[in-house]
Amino acid sequence: MKSELIRSIQSLITITKDGAIKIPFSPFYFVEEVMNQNLGFQKYNMLARIWFRDQEMLQIYEDKSPEGRVLGGLTGFDHLMIGLDDGKEQVLMFCMDMGDVLPVAVAFSGEKEITTTPAYDDYKQVFHKYLDMDDLSQLFKECFANIHKIRPVDQRKENLILPSEIVRTNQICKN
Repeated sequence: MKSELIRSIQSLITITKDGAIKIPFSPFYFVEEVMNQNLGFQKYNMLARIWFRDQEMLQIYEDKSPEGRVLGGLTGFDHLMIGLDDGKEQVLMFCMDMGDVLPVAVAFSGEKEITTTPAYDDYKQVFHKYLDMDDLSQLFKECFANIHKIRPVDQRKENLILPSEIVRTNQICKN
C-alpha cells in the first residue's frame, strides 16, 4: 500500500452560529476564477487546502545555478480541493493557485476514473516533483476517505447548506 500523500486537510468554509458563510479572501476569489473558466464547476459546497507530506510536491525551486544547484527556496503554491456534495455523490476538483488557476484533476465518489486536465498534463514537468496517475488516485482516495475534513465547518452543528447558497449568497464574509 502506498504511504499517505496528504499531511493535512483544512476546510476553508465556515458557517458561523448566525448562519453567515465565511471563506478566506484569497481562496474565495480563486474559486470564483475557477468558476469563470467553465471547467465544469458552477457551484460548490466544499473547499479545502491540502498540504502534502513532501513539501517539494507540486512546487518549483525559484532559483537554480546553470549546473542545477539550488540557490533559492521553493515556491509556496496553494493546493486546493473544490467539491460539491449533492447528497448522492461527491465530485472533487483538485486545483493549484500559482497566481493563475492550474486545474489538475477531477474525480467522482464511487468511480475509479480520474480525469486530468490538459493544462496539468502540459505543465507538470515544470514542478520539482509532480503527481502521476497513481499519486492522483491516492490523493483522491485519501480525500474521499476524509470528506468530513473537506466539508464546511458548521458552527451551528446542523446539516450542510445547499450548494447554490455558497455561490449566490449575499452573506459571504471574507476574512
